[in-house]
Amino acid sequence: QCSDIIDFLDDCGMGCARHTDAPMPDKEEIYSDTTPLSQQEHALYRSLIGSLVWFTQTRWDISHDVNRLSQWLSAPTKGAMTALYRVIAYLASTVSFKLEVPRVSGNTWHIYSDSEHAGDTTMGTNRSHTGIVILLNGMPIR
Repeated sequence: QCSDIIDFLDDCGMGCARHTDAPMPDKEEIYSDTTPLSQQEHALYRSLIGSLVWFTQTRWDISHDVNRLSQWLSAPTKGAMTALYRVIAYLASTVSFKLEVPRVSGNTWHIYSDSEHAGDTTMGTNRSHTGIVILLNGMPIR
């Protein structure tokens, strides 16, 4: 998928993006500018999110951030677009990251879950969010 990510970065003009250590250190960047995007920018936002959703199949390090940005698909803002470009810059900084399956004897399962009970009051929805990851021998499975 490395070559697909490089092609994606070239297509959106982010092949030489600045180095970023974290895709989205906090959600405040999304709320930094509440100006709505134009129709053309809105179409670009949807397209970029769609591509990033596809990359989350093997790049679990961006899945939470892409999920949070997907919540803005119906009415994205300039702040959401800035946060989206930060995730893409992170992807450009970590093109060679990949999941590697270790060879082990036997199977070890780990299941983790977390939830936030109506904790995201900034969006004004007060909805709860729940996440779960299942690991088989240290690798996430779907």
